[in-house]
Amino acid sequence: MKLKPTIIIACLGSLGLVAGLTGCKTCPCALGPRPCGTTQQTAGQTTGQTATANAELTDQHYKIKILCQPQDQMVRLGQPAKFTVVAGVRPPWESVQFQYQWQVNVTQLVEDAPDTYFEDIGGATNWFYEIPSVTTDHIGFYRVIVSGSPQEASEPAALQAYQPGTLATSPITVYATPTASNGRKGSCPGTFVGFVKYLKPAPAWGWTTVTGSSSGLARDKQKTSTKVEAWGWNGDAPCAGSGQLSFLFNSSKYQFTIYFPSGTVPTGNYSLELTNFNE
Repeated sequence: MKLKPTIIIACLGSLGLVAGLTGCKTCPCALGPRPCGTTQQTAGQTTGQTATANAELTDQHYKIKILCQPQDQMVRLGQPAKFTVVAGVRPPWESVQFQYQWQVNVTQLVEDAPDTYFEDIGGATNWFYEIPSVTTDHIGFYRVIVSGSPQEASEPAALQAYQPGTLATSPITVYATPTASNGRKGSCPGTFVGFVKYLKPAPAWGWTTVTGSSSGLARDKQKTSTKVEAWGWNGDAPCAGSGQLSFLFNSSKYQFTIYFPSGTVPTGNYSLELTNFNE
């Protein structure tokens, strides 16, 4: 008798492998639990690098699905960073071994050709990838190829970093990798060929303003031909050209973007300087 299709999952994440669950409700993701379907089979980890799930089903057609994507991260230079992935398949199927290969792109994310510049990381074949101490050489985009037959690539996750100044009032320097966007429209007036988003993901969501300060400065440290935008917790989104933005605080938290209106999109680390913001 053929069983009805279910979702077979190796629930992987910061809490490790959740094996042998019946009626699995959530998977541990970087930004909190996410739905991950149900299963009456057992998921087990065989080597620490391979997750294996077995089911007594006969149909060979299935598709690997990334259930919990790697998440963007912003860390202080010298601190660790860790990316994780949760993968599953939709059966009926007999036996699948998930194999993982993490890749990095420290050059530039190309929206029209997303595979460009990604290279395998040697030895990074687990369901997680960890960097013990982040340097500027690590800044870029990370993704994982999950394979059995066929394979599935995760969405790219940005690793960004910052370095505070020597004094509490000193500017903070933030490092990120540009994206080539091929003439897309942005929040700032006009179109642009690329951008860099400097994100502080949840739960922090944004750079907090220094207590007692009424205004801040965001400055492109490389160019004066770019546009700089801040978007605030309260919905305000000031924007200015000439490579810098000086603005009054209408929110307690802000995220930032540098837009490249024309020319060649830079590659590698691209830095932003923030004044009157906490790390």
